[in-house]
Amino acid sequence: MIGIACRPDSLGATSIARALMLAPDAYTSLVLFFHASSWDASRMHGPWAAALKPLAYRLHGMPVLAADDVKAASEGAKMPGAQKIALKTGGKAAQIGLGRLYGAVGLIIGNCFQQFCAVVSISVRSGQKGMADWGGDGDAQRPLSSVVMAFRDAVKCAQCMGEKCALVMDRAYLSAPGLKELANSPGWISAIMRAKMNTVGYADPTGRQRKKGAKVKLAELFETKAGELRKTTVYIYGSLRRAEYYSADLLWGNGLWQKLRFVLLKPEGGSVMALACTDLGLSAEEIIEMFSLRFKIELSFKVLKQSIYAFSSHFWSKAMPKISRFGKNKDADKELEETSDPKAREAIRSALKATEAFAQISAIAMGLMQMASLSLDWSKEELRWMRTPSKKCPSEATIAEYMGRRILIDIENFSYLPIMGYIKSKQGKSLKKKAA
Repeated sequence: MIGIACRPDSLGATSIARALMLAPDAYTSLVLFFHASSWDASRMHGPWAAALKPLAYRLHGMPVLAADDVKAASEGAKMPGAQKIALKTGGKAAQIGLGRLYGAVGLIIGNCFQQFCAVVSISVRSGQKGMADWGGDGDAQRPLSSVVMAFRDAVKCAQCMGEKCALVMDRAYLSAPGLKELANSPGWISAIMRAKMNTVGYADPTGRQRKKGAKVKLAELFETKAGELRKTTVYIYGSLRRAEYYSADLLWGNGLWQKLRFVLLKPEGGSVMALACTDLGLSAEEIIEMFSLRFKIELSFKVLKQSIYAFSSHFWSKAMPKISRFGKNKDADKELEETSDPKAREAIRSALKATEAFAQISAIAMGLMQMASLSLDWSKEELRWMRTPSKKCPSEATIAEYMGRRILIDIENFSYLPIMGYIKSKQGKSLKKKAA
């Protein structure tokens, strides 16, 4: 984790060796570590969530979780989990290329002055349809829907923390399969999701045999109930703003007909947006305030991409069918499904496991920097701020730059510590002679 936090580039495991000035043979050990079958990244979720719990930022007595997906480009055509996806660019048109879709669940930590989203669990959610029927440990049970996996990971996180949590999500997660997954573990999650403005809800049934009542269109509800709008001042995306809102409890989901609390919100100077909450015990203002923290996970994705390089691992396998840049994803899934050699399947699984382990350890390294930013006094340190400092707590990028600048000096000065002594013992001979 020290090497991941300090590495200056995005060239995979080799950058860790260069950041710590390790001997050449350490590279092989690093690669074998990520491929090792003796440990699994999913086993780290529970202890990591428990470690973050004391720093959890609570709103109205509940910790707040955030879940979302992030796309990352993949350079190799033999990397498991990669497929053709639309990568976001600065222009209007998305660029189609090889990449992976990662899904993550994070816990909001911090205080009233500064909050971070510490990623608790992260995994690859793409390019695995062909592996669904392989069987083995965990593959056959892995759901194909990224939405279902997000709800399942959030429930596990809340269970590891031992208390009910709020879960804020984007509009892609308002789906019947996701709510059904949440219903399998009741009492752990209060889900708050953004809803599309063309969403349709239904009033309570009035007849004896009817499952739903009159149709209600959210897009029209804000205008038809203009006289019943409430005015409030709430924190929206970190700033105190005036807003108008209207809330209504409606049945939603074809065949599901679960009652959700819909909140129509119009900030001053902004456009109307709709939120949906599974917890009818939360007020509209509480729902709005909790959802305003969702953007924190987007900031964490930015740090993982640009400062930690969590998605730049280069684990691949010769056994992996080559992914064509001009073919279709379903053709690649079919070739992967037709892979019948047990050794080839195991090699592909191992490369995918190493990729997820690299991302998970990178997320924990970022979380440790976030904890250090909140807990330590940085006023006496010589920080090189990435921008004009506006808060006392430095950003993850600032701490990563500081650690990269100080790590070799600290290894020499604090070599009596077990971890520093171990790193020093693995360094190259030329560096040891220079230090001597």
